[in-house]
Amino acid sequence: MFADARGYAHHNEHQRRQSARLIGRLQLTAGQSVLDVGCGDGRITAGLAARFPGVRVHGIDISPEMITHARATVGGSFEVADLLEYQPGQRFDVVFSNSAMHWMVPPERAYRRVFAALVDGGTMAVQQGAAGCYRQLWDCAEEVLRDLGLGGCLAGWAYPAHYPTAAELAELLTAVGFVAVSVGSARTWLARTPELFAAFSHAGLLPYTRQVPAERRAEFRAAFISRAGRSTDPVFEHRLYALARRPDTSAARPAALRDPPQTGAAPA
Repeated sequence: MFADARGYAHHNEHQRRQSARLIGRLQLTAGQSVLDVGCGDGRITAGLAARFPGVRVHGIDISPEMITHARATVGGSFEVADLLEYQPGQRFDVVFSNSAMHWMVPPERAYRRVFAALVDGGTMAVQQGAAGCYRQLWDCAEEVLRDLGLGGCLAGWAYPAHYPTAAELAELLTAVGFVAVSVGSARTWLARTPELFAAFSHAGLLPYTRQVPAERRAEFRAAFISRAGRSTDPVFEHRLYALARRPDTSAARPAALRDPPQTGAAPA
């Protein structure tokens, strides 16, 4: 879906702001390693490396276009890889993922790959979409498709992402084998702005766009942005911030989190 790396990079400031809360919980020391899953254009990956000197950060993304863009614009260590099939040559102290894990389905398999990529005692830090997120924009996209006579494109189709509640994600992580599981829920209402619609059209709208015949995709996108802007009602955004650890069966390792929360507690 994410072949338009330049367009995504131009419109993903919101995703970068979302990452700040997650990064703020990390406390990394020189020599530790981080895997950034779904690194996209690489700017957050590069930001991690800059914030924690001496920490080795490696970004993976399923999109070759994203990885090419990341290598060309920020440099660093990047690799084209599908998390669901990923077999890294090493294990990492931290697996970090911002606004990407909801795209990786089935979710249990995705989080098992995260677990496998961690050293014993390693930390997982994830921000992902949650139940009901952007529901108004999904409804708008479906209305536009029907108005354009393209409603049949959705027959037998379901949005290809996992948007759980906090309780559902915590239960999943525990079942995978993580300990010290903490899932915080952040609910906000966003004003309808051209910037929001443009950003959504380069991310959340893409699954709908892929259902539309290629020759009508530009028409659909323009109609969506126009329809979405007619309402003044705010858009519901729901994100989950999840922290967890792989059980430590070896000697003690440097802590990767600030003030580790108790199980079930929301991150600050």
